[in-house]
Amino acid sequence: MQKISIKDFKNLKNLTQKKHRKQQQMLIVEGENIIFQLLDNHLKPEHIYITESYLNTHYQYLEKHISWSEDIKERIQLIDPQKVKQVTDTESPQDIIATVHFSPTPVNENGRLLYLDGIQDPGNMGTILRTALAAGIDGVLISPECCDVMNPKVVRSSLGAIFFCPLSFSNPEFLTQNHYHIIASTLADSKSIYELKNIPAKSVIVIGSESKGISDILSQNAHEKIHIPMTPKIESLNAAISAAIILYYIKGIEINEYKS
Repeated sequence: MQKISIKDFKNLKNLTQKKHRKQQQMLIVEGENIIFQLLDNHLKPEHIYITESYLNTHYQYLEKHISWSEDIKERIQLIDPQKVKQVTDTESPQDIIATVHFSPTPVNENGRLLYLDGIQDPGNMGTILRTALAAGIDGVLISPECCDVMNPKVVRSSLGAIFFCPLSFSNPEFLTQNHYHIIASTLADSKSIYELKNIPAKSVIVIGSESKGISDILSQNAHEKIHIPMTPKIESLNAAISAAIILYYIKGIEINEYKS
């Protein structure tokens, strides 16, 4: 097994920067859980980097997950633990990382979608994508003001969901020009989510940032505005929690529609 070359390590360091991730459409994935999940879904990393310690103590676990493709072994290289620390942003990084091409899963534009309007926190972004994939949403649309979806914190908090959740990038005008039924989550001039009974087939749920809420153009063009009822002691919910509640409430409506 070869050690990582100077050239490959330079490229690995480049991927810690947003501009290089965007240019190459590639990102760094850290840790067994996510890497094994990708491998189990037959997503082949460009390279897998492991330390000597990992080779001596955990390599047999990796072998079980790469048995479906012999050539993956040729993509595995050894890396020094100090080099791992230079390309990851966790305090105690794991002894296995990988570089993976990022090619978003296509969105069903005629389905029920989720629009993320200016979500800046990477942890929230990753959690929302993870929840959207679990709930089976037809697609997630990312506004230009959102954080970088290839940010390492997004990848970790999504537990790899960014590779499988249907997503696309679009501005608010896309929703208004393509005649979506817009349901905006906002506290202002809105009804309880429990009053929401029917969701048109071509619709979009809008979740705004915790600091700014939804943009004016979407607020003005929303067909319905909803909020999650809360006790007076709490002013608002985390954006990721709000998205989860709304997505699964809508999932319940879809199930009832199917049954009827």
